[in-house]
Amino acid sequence: MSGIDRADAFARWRVDRYTAALPALVAGRWRAEIRSDVWEQRAWAATIETTSALVAASIVRRVVVGMVSDLWWRRAQLAATRGRPATSGAHTCGHGCGGRGGRPWPV
Repeated sequence: MSGIDRADAFARWRVDRYTAALPALVAGRWRAEIRSDVWEQRAWAATIETTSALVAASIVRRVVVGMVSDLWWRRAQLAATRGRPATSGAHTCGHGCGGRGGRPWPV
């Protein structure tokens, strides 16, 4: 298993953990979104012919940096399933983009 594969597995493991208590449809959509996002990053990195170590580090970095956003997103989803409004004020896309949108990864 390559470093990129291990980083990809770490991202999947992480999203599986924080979506575990959510409704299956919500969790499934978010897991698919994260898988797609990591696949797109890997594909883009292949087009610029960067090192696999740099890509793996970038994926892991995005997972770690996005943990706070992931928890805010999870909190909002749990509140919605309980019929309560989510706490506002935090960017909750979960991509670790810091609210900038667009391609959030450097590599």
